[in-house]
Amino acid sequence: MRYPNHNSVILHGQQKIGKTSLLLALERRLPAPPFFPVYFNLAGKALLPVGQVLHQMAVTAAKKAGMPPPPAGDFKDNPDAFHKKILPALYQALGSERQPIFLLDEFEFLDTPEEKLPENAAVRALDEYLYNLLTTQTYTDFIFAAGRRIKELSSVVESGFKADLTRFISILNVEQARALIMQEGVKGIPRYNEAAIERILALTHGHPYLTQLLCHALYDQAYQRSQRNSRVTAKDVEAVVPAIIEENDDALSSIWESMPSSERIMLAAIAGRISQEGETLNGTVIAAELNRAGISPDTRALNYASENLVNWQMLEQTGNSYGFFVELMRRWVAQKRPLEQVKKEELRLIDPEAEALYQAAQRAHKAGNDKQAIDQLYKALAISPSHIPARMLLGTILKEQDQLTEAAAQFEEGYKYNPLAVGGILAATLLLLGAAFEKARNYADAIVAYKRVLTIAPEDKTAKIRLDTAQKKLDEQTKQAEAARQIEIDRARREKQTARRRAWAMAFVLLVLLPLLCLAAWWGYGQWTTFNLAEATRTAATDIAIATQVAAAGESAAETAAAINAGGTASAGGTASAAGTANAISSATALAEAGQAAPSPDTELNATPEPGADAALSPEAATATAQAIANAAQADQVSGQIRVAGSDAMQPLIEDLAVAFTAEHPEAQVVIQDDAPVAETRLEAVKNETVDIGTISRELEPAEMAALDGLQVLTVAQKDPIAIIAHALVSVDNLTTAQVQGIFAGEITNWSEVGGPDAPIAVVVGREGSDTRTVFESLVLGQPGIIANAGIAGQESSDRAVRDTVAGRPYAIGVTALRYATESREIPNQPVEVWPVLDTALLDVKLLALDNVEPNTENAASGAYPVTRPHNIVTKDPPNALTQSWIDFIRSPKGQQIIESAGHTPAP
Repeated sequence: MRYPNHNSVILHGQQKIGKTSLLLALERRLPAPPFFPVYFNLAGKALLPVGQVLHQMAVTAAKKAGMPPPPAGDFKDNPDAFHKKILPALYQALGSERQPIFLLDEFEFLDTPEEKLPENAAVRALDEYLYNLLTTQTYTDFIFAAGRRIKELSSVVESGFKADLTRFISILNVEQARALIMQEGVKGIPRYNEAAIERILALTHGHPYLTQLLCHALYDQAYQRSQRNSRVTAKDVEAVVPAIIEENDDALSSIWESMPSSERIMLAAIAGRISQEGETLNGTVIAAELNRAGISPDTRALNYASENLVNWQMLEQTGNSYGFFVELMRRWVAQKRPLEQVKKEELRLIDPEAEALYQAAQRAHKAGNDKQAIDQLYKALAISPSHIPARMLLGTILKEQDQLTEAAAQFEEGYKYNPLAVGGILAATLLLLGAAFEKARNYADAIVAYKRVLTIAPEDKTAKIRLDTAQKKLDEQTKQAEAARQIEIDRARREKQTARRRAWAMAFVLLVLLPLLCLAAWWGYGQWTTFNLAEATRTAATDIAIATQVAAAGESAAETAAAINAGGTASAGGTASAAGTANAISSATALAEAGQAAPSPDTELNATPEPGADAALSPEAATATAQAIANAAQADQVSGQIRVAGSDAMQPLIEDLAVAFTAEHPEAQVVIQDDAPVAETRLEAVKNETVDIGTISRELEPAEMAALDGLQVLTVAQKDPIAIIAHALVSVDNLTTAQVQGIFAGEITNWSEVGGPDAPIAVVVGREGSDTRTVFESLVLGQPGIIANAGIAGQESSDRAVRDTVAGRPYAIGVTALRYATESREIPNQPVEVWPVLDTALLDVKLLALDNVEPNTENAASGAYPVTRPHNIVTKDPPNALTQSWIDFIRSPKGQQIIESAGHTPAP
């Protein structure tokens, strides 16, 4: 109580170590003033209503202070009466010189499992009430006595009290233990020789209760023999040990019962394997002993049991080996609590969390919700694999659903831990599984199932009959398969012989006809060469005709040559050649310099001119032909860099499209920039050609549309939801539009105003001008700029940063793209500012429904969820060839599929 920031102390240690004696001594010895100590024992009060427990505390304090006892009715369904009525009255009665200090014994009862407890039981609510009392009533002090360290109690108790001072009540040191044994100056105490004292210390290790128990037994023995003044020897000490174990079972059981089931199993396993005093076992041997008994050593609770027992001074550790701290306790456990007995009593309770999940699964199964029951049973077995009732229930449900293979696997796992309990149902399930295999003509697996039944129940007549039948069917099936295989071998051999005969016949024909074929090939080559020469002549003439028409349309020779050179050349029939290109350029130049007039526009473009005739193309047709040639050549070579900048909400989608596009066009590269935070900057970047594509995740304003001037806007996806998110621990799942408007306008500042906890709301938004914030202000708040006027707790640079900030700040709320709100993320490596006891695993966000409509793609597509926006891209009008290739890819079926896979609705 000397520390200014603490008004409570927690004393912890194993049962019978002297905590109660210490509290009673404090009640007698604490100076008054300044203290007014009140001792109160919480043992046996776990199931009482919390108001009744607090009333008993109030009566005890009032009686000691000489005050009239408070009426019980004041506390019925109203535990607050303790600090609102009783404590103020007690302060007044004591005056300013005395300060109440409550000495609360048996505090560990608050860690009692809550299954099947009354809703208002003290075990459910008293810990939270006392914690609030500690933080609000600083003029009142508390000393708690618990059987275990506070961090080993439940998470609720540990989170509330771990910041307070703790003191471990340990065994007596050697001098203190000797003084207790000798009790010098007390008449009638027998005398001990040195060997007897050493033997007592070896058996009790200075445990005060066990030391007293042993000395009392020695006193009784000496008194019965009328030898009270005789010397007690080591032999006398050893002689009373069996009687202590037999006659003090209740006292030693109280130490045993104070430990959880996993620690009891661990003690029984070690005690059963150790054969002599001082022996230790390493972890591998202990695990083997547990496996031998059908207990999984990988159970989560057992993984920590040995460490806890060392902390409680029940075991002592040397390296990876463990032995009993108190020899007398080892002998009692070995004799009174053998492992097989403890296993039957404790195995299903080895982990309270697994047991609670099993109980919940039972209720779900009875209610017909087998899907929920199966999910809870798998979770329970992940925690405690040897939880036989959970394993049996899971196998039974799967069996009822005709999932016989999985049901048999569950029963097989349970059989390893408890053959007697699981053997019968495992054999019955394997019989059903074997019958199912037979029905599917899978006789080999049926035989395996029936043989397994006979290893479990060797005299099972049904399994013997079914095994014999399945074996006969398998033999017949094997014979049929062998016959079919032989038929197939014979057929293949005949086909091979036929093929060989055909090959010889073909070789003979080729040998005879080869000279004729060579002659025909020589003659055909001559004809083909003549034809190609004529075709090349026609191609050159056509190329010259195209160039002539381009020059006649007013194109300069240099421009014509450049257009044809960039786009490639094409003949009237659509063929391309390097010779045609050179001819076209040369002809266009010559014609332009000579000023030759264009032939008639009526001449068809695709007509093949006769040798010596002039080709006629209209100026329009010539220009179109040159453009088509250029586009075709560029389409064949998609390469270069596409620069994209804009909305961070679109960035994941753009990245998905870029990966697929560059996979098809390895020579192309998509560079995504993040230096254009608002739409105006992106439009200017496209105009200035510092980027090729700007992305905007909203509808453009009329003023923005009017100022495009040489730009075009294309919608890639539509109805993309914007989600309202809150910290995962906020107990609010839905907000109305009016409530959202009030929160972001600064009119609603506490979660309690919308049905949540009594905590201030921290509003986190994106930077001003961001697309997400602009759409949210327009569609939900109805007033741009209202957030900035109301004040905000945090302003972030991107949607993802908004999500991360809300996840790391309890009681925060924000707005972000749905994709960021639902994607997985890493836990940030940063301190939690507002809630120091918060587990970092809970740093996450939750989606809030708006007017009872969940923010998801289905509701957005149907129009049920209204807060949506399109995803647009802005390019030059017209775009360059590479950008056009990108746009064509987005519009292609593959691009549309990528947009759908990313959770977006493609634009029509």
